[in-house]
Amino acid sequence: MKARAACLGLAALCLCLPAFAQDATPPVDPAKLAVAAKILEKTHALDNMSAALDTMIVPMVRNIKQQAPTLSDDQLKIISDMLLEEMKASMPKMLALNAQVYASHFSLEELKSIEAFYETPAGQKIVAETPEIVKEVFPIGMAWGRQAAEDAMARITEKLRKQGVKI
Repeated sequence: MKARAACLGLAALCLCLPAFAQDATPPVDPAKLAVAAKILEKTHALDNMSAALDTMIVPMVRNIKQQAPTLSDDQLKIISDMLLEEMKASMPKMLALNAQVYASHFSLEELKSIEAFYETPAGQKIVAETPEIVKEVFPIGMAWGRQAAEDAMARITEKLRKQGVKI
């Protein structure tokens, strides 16, 4: 039962986030949107998102296991595979939302300059190195996030106790 609730909660979150992002993004000039989409294509954003998902799935499944400790390894594998499959299938939609965000932040001229940059040797190197950089940065970010949360919770707990809250 807990496993089903955890899965449904995760699914609801995943389904709602793109809708929130879409609602928050104002309509943009189609020419700007087209150049933004080209930038994302040239930077292999879809491949990078896929690689990030491959890295993120491990802690996601670990969290599911914590919420539903009775799940077997086989059941977790099924959840992991299905979650990856569903999330990867929705990545083009996320990419389109990203293009909208880029287009809303940059002028058409700026977008064309950014696109041109990615055709330079330095731009091509960024594209080539990004997957490895993401692999290196992700665990650093996860460790930082855990430590920052622990430190914050310790300070919050201390402050609340001083205010008479029993924790």
